[in-house]
Amino acid sequence: MTTDIGFSDIIDTIYDKYNYIAIGIGATPVTATDTTLESETNREIVTKNKSTTTRTNDTITMYSFFAFYLGATINEIGLFSADSVGDMFLRIVEPVVVQDGYQMRTTIKIILSDIND
Repeated sequence: MTTDIGFSDIIDTIYDKYNYIAIGIGATPVTATDTTLESETNREIVTKNKSTTTRTNDTITMYSFFAFYLGATINEIGLFSADSVGDMFLRIVEPVVVQDGYQMRTTIKIILSDIND
């Protein structure tokens, strides 16, 4: 079982290191060896917080807003450590259509759990 301090250390590392959400139009399936989005179009700094799901501060919620004046189809989202390039923590491929003049809020929620919880 992971200790409470172990949980806290893992959450703090993710919380402190990953500060940017990027979006793109690539549609290639995700692999464990991905290091970038296939075709990134925008990257924004995140607003984030910690909360409790099962253990104290075991959940991180991060979000960014992206404005679209001409509409767009967004296929991929990634969580990064820098405003350009940087380490990619995760990549999700899921098409989303955004209408002209609308804003998209992209939210990533990470919940850390132990197999024994």
